[in-house]
Amino acid sequence: MTAAHTGPDSRSSTEIPKGVADTSGEISLIVNMQSYGSHNAGWRTSAVDPREFLRPEYFVEIARTAESGLFDAVFLADHSSIHGAIAETPSWTLDPTVVMSAIAAATDHIGLVATMSTTLAAPYFVARAISSLDHASRGRAGWNVVTSWDDRAARNYGLDALPDKSDRYRAADEFVQVVDKLWESWDEDALPADRRSGIFADTTKIRPVDHTGEFFTVAGPLQIPSSPQRRPAVFQAGGSDAGRTLAAKYADGVFAAHQLLDGAKVYRDDIRAQATAFGRSADSVKILPGVVVVTAETSQRAWAKRAALDELLGAEDEHLRRLGRVLGLDLSGFDLDAAFPQDLISSLTINLPQQGFVDATIGLLRDRSRTLRQLSHVIGLGHRSLIGSPEEVADDLQAWVDGGGADGFVLMFDQLPEGLDDFVELVVPVLQKRGLLRSSYSDTTLKDRLLQRDVVVVEP
Repeated sequence: MTAAHTGPDSRSSTEIPKGVADTSGEISLIVNMQSYGSHNAGWRTSAVDPREFLRPEYFVEIARTAESGLFDAVFLADHSSIHGAIAETPSWTLDPTVVMSAIAAATDHIGLVATMSTTLAAPYFVARAISSLDHASRGRAGWNVVTSWDDRAARNYGLDALPDKSDRYRAADEFVQVVDKLWESWDEDALPADRRSGIFADTTKIRPVDHTGEFFTVAGPLQIPSSPQRRPAVFQAGGSDAGRTLAAKYADGVFAAHQLLDGAKVYRDDIRAQATAFGRSADSVKILPGVVVVTAETSQRAWAKRAALDELLGAEDEHLRRLGRVLGLDLSGFDLDAAFPQDLISSLTINLPQQGFVDATIGLLRDRSRTLRQLSHVIGLGHRSLIGSPEEVADDLQAWVDGGGADGFVLMFDQLPEGLDDFVELVVPVLQKRGLLRSSYSDTTLKDRLLQRDVVVVEP
């Protein structure tokens, strides 16, 4: 299903006139590299070997395609335990920093956002790893800050269970503070490496952090010099109240889950207001809702792609079973072409990992224009689906930005790498013609690209 569309943009043109400033880059685009895509059956029809996602080179090729489409960054989530879905679809297994290091060596511009947990890692380890990635990529690193939610992961790290949610978020706040201190522990000119004087590092410009807090004690300083971004770009997915506050306080980009534009706008307004209360500019934090895109030359062909994958998942009762599993309900015997029964909303126990997904799902269930069949297509993904022609996809993305619900998007695809290939070939040119996406990269860091936007003057 597609959201309401705006009409064609009158700014469309085939090329930017010479001597005119290119104010493109209005929409930030990031690719979530989900092994073979977000659809559970994506790996079954992909042209790529099902085991290929265990090789960093597989993700390198995805990143190269995203770079050819002038995206801001690629993003890799992380799991520290095996979860139930592994029985039917691939899951992430490689360490994100290893994959991003391989991508850094094979690309020139694309940003590299790696997930690292504040619940299971140590601040010094994260500060060092992300700063190292920033050095390796010449200023393209980003850290996706997460608080782990799965007790199975806790047991893999020697814990009986995770701390309660409030403690996890208080620890995350302190964790980010410590990482920031470590990134700031070297002045930018602390490494003169002066052969004549024999001074390699100026120790007067390298400071311990001597942090002692509720959760962490860290001496510092970091043992590597300040990286190109100094403070690499920080991302966070804030859905709960505590998550929103953490995002507003520290994040340069916020990964969000919203099914409806109205809810997305309220969320964006809230994050921006909180950022202002923390002394930040409202424009200093970019809201990036996730969206699963399926596109083809026509809308009918795009929907046929989704239908072909859905068919692989089994009969109609299987779709009801999967939807019921997410919602914590027994939906057997319900009519797939009827709306969701509103009297069941009070009995939901939604089995999704983040509060943002839960809130978005409830909002979608209250929309009686959607049938159970349509809901089964999208709710298990956590993010909304956008299926249509290149123009329809571009219309929808533009409508969310123009409507105040997004500054950009984290794009997912039913299938990787095929879905990304289609988007770059079909949708990117439409966005560029409308002036909504850059026509080339300028030589900036990931953070500069996100927050200051590229302005490239095309010489006459």
